[in-house]
Amino acid sequence: MPESLLFLNKSQQEKIYEKIEKGLSLSHFEIFPLERRVLENKALGLTKPTKNRQLETAQCVGWRKYFAEGYFIEVLPTFNESRGEFSSEGQASVLIKFPKKKSSKSLGGFEKSFALYFNRVSGLEERLLAIVSYLDHLMKNRPFGKDGRLMLIKKSREIYYNWKSCDGQEIIPIFEDKFQPNFSEERMKLVVEIFKDREYYHNNKPEDSGSIKDIKKTRVAKTGEKVVPIH
Repeated sequence: MPESLLFLNKSQQEKIYEKIEKGLSLSHFEIFPLERRVLENKALGLTKPTKNRQLETAQCVGWRKYFAEGYFIEVLPTFNESRGEFSSEGQASVLIKFPKKKSSKSLGGFEKSFALYFNRVSGLEERLLAIVSYLDHLMKNRPFGKDGRLMLIKKSREIYYNWKSCDGQEIIPIFEDKFQPNFSEERMKLVVEIFKDREYYHNNKPEDSGSIKDIKKTRVAKTGEKVVPIH
């Protein structure tokens, strides 16, 4: 049974984060400092966090790596560097985001095209870095659709992720052999298991569990058109 990282002492938690930090640095991710996050949220006009989980994780370090067309992978291990330990609430996450255009219904900001969440238990660093490396490879090798534009990673039926053309006419599974990185058999098996765990959760979660969109308070972006991405 995996052990919660929150039961470890600070020194042990710091060593786990140091492994995550080293792995992200080797993949050329950069720390996205709290100061820049505050400025970005202000530019987006986001309402201030209200829930304990939001308040606590807002003080945790984040990492980003940018790709073509403003896409970026964001890694949030929920580690508070000033305290030297993981937050007591929340989950570690790996997200892919992209700039959202202003429209009659939206004031811009960022939208998620991919999200995976991880419990802070033993083996976190291995699982998180495996997914980050896998997504990093995919984003550096995005295929072009027949419309001549780079394809996007999109959800399908809340479970699977596929390459999808901008016009929505082409769909290609991201697990096709030609898109796979040169991973060891063991590491690729871990990546597949993580996706299968996500599939199992969505297939077996209680009917009354609801959607995260229904149970969380959305932080509204009021002035998203003013944001200038800082790479």
